[in-house]
Amino acid sequence: LKEQADLKLLERATRLSEIAEKGKRSKQKLSRTKSLIPWDPMLSSVNTQVSGNGSKNKQEKPKLSHSKSLVLPTKSCDYLNEPRKKLEEAELVT
Repeated sequence: LKEQADLKLLERATRLSEIAEKGKRSKQKLSRTKSLIPWDPMLSSVNTQVSGNGSKNKQEKPKLSHSKSLVLPTKSCDYLNEPRKKLEEAELVT
């Protein structure tokens, strides 16, 4: 019995230490990584010199707009009443 209790205590202690190690590992500080898109300062300076005007430079940027796929068609205010009417008609028929 004493040996079994010692084994259980050892297992519990190892589990707790593993959990503590996992907790320490997950709290690593995040480090900055290099961007996937290469950015060349020489290239950007050439682009600004070619355009000359600030207005042209502004037009080059893509405008942010809502995704077309997310724009839902406007529903009529009666969209909840239509299924209710169908149910009532079905009940009247039966």
